[in-house]
Amino acid sequence: MDGLLQYSRVGRAPGAAEPVDVGALVEDVVDLLAPPPEAEVSIAPDLPTIVTDPLPLRQVFQNLIGNAL
Repeated sequence: MDGLLQYSRVGRAPGAAEPVDVGALVEDVVDLLAPPPEAEVSIAPDLPTIVTDPLPLRQVFQNLIGNAL
């Protein structure tokens, strides 16, 4: 439910945009999700650094990787 509420707020209250290393963010998300040993999560090399609010981007990757696991 909290995820849906956060999603519905996207675009209404912009957060502070900052440079975000997408590769590091994805690595953090994978560490947080702690996939089981039999799961293999491959992260593409050389992901870009983009200027954005990191919180919604983190939520997107948490949902995508969590659903895949």
